[in-house]
Amino acid sequence: MSSSTLADALASLTSLTTATALATILSGLAVLWMSREAKQRFWFSFSNLPGPRADSFMRGSFPSLLAKETGQTTREWFDKYGPTIQWRSLLYTPNILTCDLGLASYVLSHDDEFGRSKSHEADFRRLLGDRSLMTVDRSDHKRLRKIMAPAFGVGPMSDQWPIFLHQARRLVDKVGPEGRQIGASSFMGMFTTDVMGMASSGTNLGAMDGAPNELYTAWMGILQTTRLRGVLWQIKTKLAIPGTWLHSERVLGKSKDTFQRIGDDIVQTRKRELLGEGHEVTRSDFGSKNVISTLLKANMAQDVKDSSRMSDEELVSLLSTLILASTVTTTSTLIWCLSLLATRPETQARLRAEVMDMEDEPTMNDISKLPFLEAFVRELLRLNSAAPTITRHTHKTVTVPLSTPIVGKNGSLIHAVTIDKGTDINIAVPSVNTSKEIYGPDAEEFRPERFMDGAVKATGLPSIWGQSLTFSAGTRPCLGFRFAIMQVKATVFALLRSFEVSQPEGQEVVRMGMIASSKTIVKGTNKSDIPIIFKPLSS
Repeated sequence: MSSSTLADALASLTSLTTATALATILSGLAVLWMSREAKQRFWFSFSNLPGPRADSFMRGSFPSLLAKETGQTTREWFDKYGPTIQWRSLLYTPNILTCDLGLASYVLSHDDEFGRSKSHEADFRRLLGDRSLMTVDRSDHKRLRKIMAPAFGVGPMSDQWPIFLHQARRLVDKVGPEGRQIGASSFMGMFTTDVMGMASSGTNLGAMDGAPNELYTAWMGILQTTRLRGVLWQIKTKLAIPGTWLHSERVLGKSKDTFQRIGDDIVQTRKRELLGEGHEVTRSDFGSKNVISTLLKANMAQDVKDSSRMSDEELVSLLSTLILASTVTTTSTLIWCLSLLATRPETQARLRAEVMDMEDEPTMNDISKLPFLEAFVRELLRLNSAAPTITRHTHKTVTVPLSTPIVGKNGSLIHAVTIDKGTDINIAVPSVNTSKEIYGPDAEEFRPERFMDGAVKATGLPSIWGQSLTFSAGTRPCLGFRFAIMQVKATVFALLRSFEVSQPEGQEVVRMGMIASSKTIVKGTNKSDIPIIFKPLSS
């Protein structure tokens, strides 16, 4: 054999050996991954918890959850199995679903043991970037909340109340003096987006004017991807598969780049405006008419540590987070608000009597003193949680006692549940918010008076507002909850002083969806732009 032939043979053998070794390593890693995944799916500590059979391996029980009105499937499960159960999410992954008040309270108040859902965090990272309050790690989350909290307090929100009132009056003008029928979803979506553009950064997004600017167009591109997400997007997110080969991901990337560029321009403009005021800024110097300017004032104060300042990237992420909240959750709330008013003329008349008795330019404090309006908003938000599920991810294996024991699959009584590290626990907000233990025997009925006649009982359930879980609770509640409350109150104040609200005869409106968000549709159809009729009071 020649030396060249021998060298070729050795090279081939080396190549084969390398390929074999690589294949062996990859096979071993695959086996380890499959072993871990199999253990997570089939051998876990809470396997004795009862629960429904999955619809499929790929989609788990999602088809059942999404097939009925918001909260209906979970109520049926709780009635059948008890208030704490196991269920299967995507790829047959076992989760815990609960409306047990003790377990919910523990989960929400122990962020050292329960953090954000990894899949939800990945979704928000795609939409909002790495420096959003929804995506940063625990230490940065605490830092950002501490910095932001003063800007969302009662004082700064009172300063911004005129923005909400002015935009609500623009809404009345948009309807027109003769009144008309509108599509609530598109109409209220434009309204809430314009409100948040002004309240967050002093920017007119132009949605209600019919002349949306580039920032609004970019945001609509981002929002569009939340509607394009299918099972493939969800599985890709869950498995952390890299790349941007989905069409929705490419749309998202282009829109985010535009939003980032314009958002940064807004931040720099607000900085120049503050520097042009010509006085030294101190930590106590709050009171700007929008959130970004308020936080920039705090950033530029001479007596603030560097660790208590927000970066420009964090401010732009906050801008997108606030607009996301308004265009998704607050819009849903206002659609449901109009539907409730349209089907309850006695409630509408009582609210109108209160707002008609006020001055034309009430302050936020004046509005807060209206007892029935306050009760109406609390009841509206109790029964209309735009985010029906609060999901937390376990950082470590932990055992938590239950308020209500569960009969396990083997017939034994379960007084505490052990939750494995890496498990998602889902708190069913509609079931907690309709607990007879808290709200009385008529908990599932719409009755604002319960907040006026002492029917709502104090419990150990943490709540940031309204004695409900609508804005979450514990260590990660909704920071901008006052925005939603002010938008509802301003809308009711302005519309009911000008119009009677009704809907087409025979129309029934329901809410669908049970995971990250719900949407309001006309029952028996997939129509989400709910028809609402405004009739001038003078007629």
